[in-house]
Formats: sequence, C-alpha cells, structure tokens
Amino acid sequence: MFESDPFLRNIYGKKFVKAGFKVKQFVDYKGVIEKVIKEKPDIISCDIVVPGDINGFQAVELLKNNEATKDIPVVILTNMGQKEEIEKGLSLGAVAYLVKAEVVPKEIPKKFKEYLKLRKVYKLPEKRDHKILAKCEKLESLDLKNEDKILVEFIKTQLEDDWRTPLLKTLDKILQKYE
Repeated sequence: MFESDPFLRNIYGKKFVKAGFKVKQFVDYKGVIEKVIKEKPDIISCDIVVPGDINGFQAVELLKNNEATKDIPVVILTNMGQKEEIEKGLSLGAVAYLVKAEVVPKEIPKKFKEYLKLRKVYKLPEKRDHKILAKCEKLESLDLKNEDKILVEFIKTQLEDDWRTPLLKTLDKILQKYE
C-alpha cells in the first residue's frame, strides 16, 4: 500500500489486515519497482499525491511498463476525483480508481477482493477489461433503474474475449443516460 497520510495508512492497513490481507505500507514511490518485485504483492493500492519525485500516475505507468510487475493489479485510492484524473489512471492500466471520500474504509478491502477474484476468474491484465470494470464501478455508484442494474451485473459476469467491445459500448450507453 502506497499511502502518504499516516492516519489513513493506519486505518486502511487495519481494515486490510482484518479482511485477511498481508499488508506492506510505503509513504512514497522511491524505488517502487524494486519494492514491488521484493514484496510480490497480489494487488497494489496507490495514492496519487505522495511526497517525493514520483506521483501515483507515474508509479502506475512504471509498474505497468515493467515486465516483472505489469500483471499485478493496481488500484488507485486517492482524493483526486476529477473525470480527467480517473480516465488517466485507468488508461495507464489501473484496474480501478477509487475516490477516498466516496468509499467507506471498511468497503475498500471488499472491493480489492472483488478485483482479485475477477482477475483470477477472467485473467484481467488487459486495459479493455480495466475499462469495463471501471465503468461498472462508476455505474454501481449511481442510482440506476433496476433494468440497468441487472444489465451491469450481467456484463460483469460475461467478461470473455468475444464480448469485450460490445460490453464497452453497452456500458457507454448506460453512462450517457446518467451524465
């Protein structure tokens, strides 16, 4: 877990441990690749704004461009929630982008477990899959009509190669209704 705020690092760390995760915590991204290679995590939590020369976006890019770390899912967990920032994080290869103010701390480990489960079941290292999951996450946070809720759930269960492009188009149509 890369988190610069000691209070949040403590809270999130406790929630992850309680949920069964082994947690290593870091304040900045100095030596991020070496740290990740050494620890061999199943999933990585990245904040965007941390002290030092490397921010979270740069860290995600480094991780996704390194052969030894590219397939480890990265979840961005930050206070930065502008549309452009979310799109940037996901386009760099993060499996999800969570805004701290929008997620109760006790729910975060559950979401991480869901990402790990989906990765195992559907082998999700591809960017298109990340986009599908990110759109599903965004939609699930909205007050959807029942028919749209059912469709989003169906899409999440159907992440197979032949379905990816039509799934993205369907999710875009639902999002357009609510934006």
